[in-house]
Amino acid sequence: MAPGINIIAILLVGAVIGSFISALVERLPDCKGLVAGRSRCPDCGETLKVRDLIPLVSYLLLGGACRACGKAIAWVYPVAELGALFLALTVIVVFRDPATAPGTLWLAAGLGWCLLALILADVRRFLLPDMLVLPLMAAGIASVFLEPQAQWQSIGMARIFGAALGFVLMEAVRRLYFWIRGRDGLGFGDVKLMAAGGAWLGWPLLPHSLALAGILGLVTVFILRLTGRVLGPSDALPFGAFLAPAIWILWILGKTAPDFIGILVGF
Repeated sequence: MAPGINIIAILLVGAVIGSFISALVERLPDCKGLVAGRSRCPDCGETLKVRDLIPLVSYLLLGGACRACGKAIAWVYPVAELGALFLALTVIVVFRDPATAPGTLWLAAGLGWCLLALILADVRRFLLPDMLVLPLMAAGIASVFLEPQAQWQSIGMARIFGAALGFVLMEAVRRLYFWIRGRDGLGFGDVKLMAAGGAWLGWPLLPHSLALAGILGLVTVFILRLTGRVLGPSDALPFGAFLAPAIWILWILGKTAPDFIGILVGF
């Protein structure tokens, strides 16, 4: 596929997949009728017409409300559509070198879209579904075959070990927190997401993914305080919503990731 056509295709898919992501998140945990079912207003049950399903455009034309009942459309729909398009544009900018293989563009975009779905699911439902996390882990290990053949063994082992180490370390943290505080601080979905991160990044970048996720969490808490919301000791934050973007950022940065994290944390 020619570079220009490839870029247009990614943008078009990005615009459409945002709607799919928002529908998936809204229909969790079982996603019943996601593929076969018609899109309906969750408040009045009205079947949505094609003109109501154009990504972003329909939301703006409808003024953010259902055409039939006037109830506000959930924020997850425009956010997912904007986010998916933003990720597509970011991939195009980051990998703008004409020599970049089309497979790398699609891999970066696909990883970003999957992680976007996980971010929204965790924020909206405090849920990181296996139907997304487990295939993501498998895809991270399988993506080794897009690397130079001479590096398959070394990179593959780093990713397999990264998945195993990510699972073990995060599960240890989860159990330690429960032992100290007597309540859950991390969900098992966070453990599996960390394993998926290790499968994409390899074990050397696991500490950096935790560091960046922590920084994103602290920034979020600071912003919430500025808006007047102070979190108490019992308030929960969706850790997966910070870990997921950390994984994507570090994967995009590649070998420069450790330097980037070093600058952020000052070491």
